[in-house]
Amino acid sequence: MDLPGQQSLTYSHRHADLSRRGRPTRVEEGTSQKMMQRAHLSMVAAVLLSLVVAGPLRVSGQPQLPGPPGTCNSGCCNLGRTVFEGACSSFANYFKADADTAINEDDSAFQARVNRAPIPSSRCCVDARAYTQYGCSCNSELINAASQRNPPISSNAVKIVGRATRFSICSNSQNGGSIQGGC
Repeated sequence: MDLPGQQSLTYSHRHADLSRRGRPTRVEEGTSQKMMQRAHLSMVAAVLLSLVVAGPLRVSGQPQLPGPPGTCNSGCCNLGRTVFEGACSSFANYFKADADTAINEDDSAFQARVNRAPIPSSRCCVDARAYTQYGCSCNSELINAASQRNPPISSNAVKIVGRATRFSICSNSQNGGSIQGGC
């Protein structure tokens, strides 16, 4: 129980009292840091869950990336499988079909292409952002494994999905903002 004239930490936090210098009190700073840590952990958990759930997916009986079993089991091969065969399949395959032309387009022409593409779902954005941020679009193991598929996936198709992700709604504020990393 609080003594008269004292404010509880709960009251201070709830009413966003500021210190004499106009900055948040330590209680508020600690709370906002904890909220940011929780949000970060939630995002990491979502990416890891997507890898676990979507890793073993198959689409229409096609062999999984990377072709022959055991050829590539790296993180990028798993993310590539997730992007090309999971929630992003329609988005990724749209670019795969004409990757040799799309790879050489300037930003304006490429943005117009992205605007005509299937709109990625929020699930797709989580997967495609991870694929792009970890530099999977230029990962030599993934490019090698994709070329061994039947039918093969070109190196330009692997590369163009990262660029398309950067130009898509996956980089807007509702989906995490601008995408850092990649190649």
